[in-house]
Amino acid sequence: MRDQSLHPDELLSFINQHDSFAIFGHEYVDGDAWWSMVGLGEALRSMGKSVTLFLTHQVPAWLDILHHACPTSLEIDETQHYDAVIFVDFSPLSRITKFLPHQEWILSHPLAIIDHHHEPNPLDIAVYHKDNSACSTCILIADFLLTYTPSHMNASIANALLMGIMTDTGNFLFPGNYENIFHISIALIKAGAQKEELTQKLFRSRSRASIQCSQQVLQRAVLWEWFAWSWMHRDERVAFGIDKQESKMGMNILASVEGVGCVIYFDLTPTEWKLHMRSKKLDNGEHISCAKITALFGWGWHHCAAGATIVVDQRYHIGDISCIPKEIGPAGLVQHIINHKHHYTVDHHEL
Repeated sequence: MRDQSLHPDELLSFINQHDSFAIFGHEYVDGDAWWSMVGLGEALRSMGKSVTLFLTHQVPAWLDILHHACPTSLEIDETQHYDAVIFVDFSPLSRITKFLPHQEWILSHPLAIIDHHHEPNPLDIAVYHKDNSACSTCILIADFLLTYTPSHMNASIANALLMGIMTDTGNFLFPGNYENIFHISIALIKAGAQKEELTQKLFRSRSRASIQCSQQVLQRAVLWEWFAWSWMHRDERVAFGIDKQESKMGMNILASVEGVGCVIYFDLTPTEWKLHMRSKKLDNGEHISCAKITALFGWGWHHCAAGATIVVDQRYHIGDISCIPKEIGPAGLVQHIINHKHHYTVDHHEL
């Protein structure tokens, strides 16, 4: 179901009323979250505003590949003054658990939320600028800036926002409203974004270690008719010297296999599993929703790509079963999904 609550006039008024902003992205930022933060932050700076980008964790090296001038912080100092707070690429406070001890401080500020996820709007104090049919938060920010503050768009901002769009569309491979996606992307290129350079940096500059890691992931892969999954222990990945995002390249290769409509990759530790998913339309027209599956563990995201953290000794209610993940193992979880595929399909109009 479409959740569209776009309020560009209110967002513009919100920006004009304040001079200093604390911008937050969700835990373990992905490309869309990070480049939304940078693109919006740089735009606000070009308007003469003061900006700090708050992160729960360090930005992965593979993402932090464009120069920007926005100050960043991994900690909140409540003695520092900000006029307002902006959440980008998430809505609920549960997506920034590291900063929950500062919840009262955060919510004491005027708040705006710019997001495109299938998540509830839990904070009635916020100005919402949201459309879950959009391919990325970057495209919402780009559309807003190009329409309402075009004089503040420059090549640096355009590069950041196009980078986020490219990461969240799989370099324009995932399903989406491409009439709008290409319209905004072309406008960003006209504003100075260098698509060829971004493609080279993001998709054609893999380290040898990431290739070796992917080889191991592919060797372990199990493929059924329409499903594939694989795994790696985190200490193995660390030994390769790469972060979890780089290790997912093997998953992306599996997702490109003909006839495979859903892929799961597990990043395993003794206490938790990081579950990463990709899906595409099956030959029979069905589409497995990644968001419906990760919602079993209290997470969400997109129908075509999603993730979750699974605590291995916690009991979960998964459809008609109640289980503790470490007792059934990743294979048991995968088998349940396969056996109950009809619970997790979506109509193509929902994509």
